[in-house]
Amino acid sequence: MFESLKQKITQEAQAEARKIIYEAEQKAKEMLRKIELREAILVEREKEAEKQKQFYKTLIEQLKSKEQELEKKEQELERKQNNLKLDREAIEKKIARYNQLFTSIKHILSSEKKFKYDLRGRLQKIIIDFEKRRNLE
Repeated sequence: MFESLKQKITQEAQAEARKIIYEAEQKAKEMLRKIELREAILVEREKEAEKQKQFYKTLIEQLKSKEQELEKKEQELERKQNNLKLDREAIEKKIARYNQLFTSIKHILSSEKKFKYDLRGRLQKIIIDFEKRRNLE
């Protein structure tokens, strides 16, 4: 009787041990699955972070390129503005010269009769001086 009781207790203990071992194996497998899942999630996050890093790197390069392009355009506009300023100054000088010529001719034409006898000579002299100055510029 003790022998059968001993055998029964041993069998129950072995069954209980197998049950505990099985449960422990199941928990270990579950923990491994969770760890693998977390690892896969981390790998995906790293990939996504790398993609975002590359995207922003490309975006920064594009912005730098645009900035350089805008700086070139700004320099070109400044150059054109300076050229226009020089052109304007040259035009203003020409206008001033033509106004001076017109004023001189108008003065000669409206002067007293004593100067009219030499009108042709005076006009020729003014025009020759005007032409000389124009050719020097």
